[in-house]
Parts: sequence; structure tokens; C-alpha cells
Amino acid sequence: MSEMNKPLAAAMRAMAERALDPRERLGFLKSARDLDPTDVRVLEQIKAIERQIFDETCYVAIEQAIIVGEPPVQIEGCIYILQPDRSLKPLDGRELGAFHERHPNFVKNWRL
Repeated sequence: MSEMNKPLAAAMRAMAERALDPRERLGFLKSARDLDPTDVRVLEQIKAIERQIFDETCYVAIEQAIIVGEPPVQIEGCIYILQPDRSLKPLDGRELGAFHERHPNFVKNWRL
């Protein structure tokens, strides 16, 4: 890490400590990680916040939903997940399965 990046990384960590919103805190920590990828404490904090965020209620948007059956209702279409930085990311079936393995409450807590 460049010596010039140390004060910037420290500033990002300080801003993360003051941030009230976990998503905002995550953004500052990721900036600190980019400036100093060797800071183990920052890496652990990022993992903990991501785990907290993804174990919370997950908001998804479904594009062109089609109901194709009786209960349980099946939906076809493109599914988007709200990312920690508040952007929407399209997910495919493989990503949904992998997400469910890492975060068992992921699908259970969907809100449409």
C-alpha cells in the first residue's frame, strides 16, 4: 500500500464508524479496503455487515411476472436484488441458489 493511501484509508474507516446506515458504512469500508487491502479488521467488518444486510428482509423487483399455476404460485421473469449500494442487480437461477446456500433466510424474507 502506498504511504499516501494510509491517511485516506484511515479517513474512510472513521467515516464508517460515524455512519448510522449499514449500507453507508459498508460503502466507506469498501473504500478503505480498496485503499488498504491488507487491513484484516476492515475485511471482517465488511463480511459482518454484508451478512447482516443479506439476512434482513430482501427487497426484489420482478419484471414481467406471469402467474402460471395455483398455490404455490410460480413466477417467471427477471428478478433483481437491491444491492448494499442501493443499485439493482439482475439475478439468474444459479446466483439465487448460491445466495440461498450462503444466506438461508434470503428467499424466506422476500418482500415484493
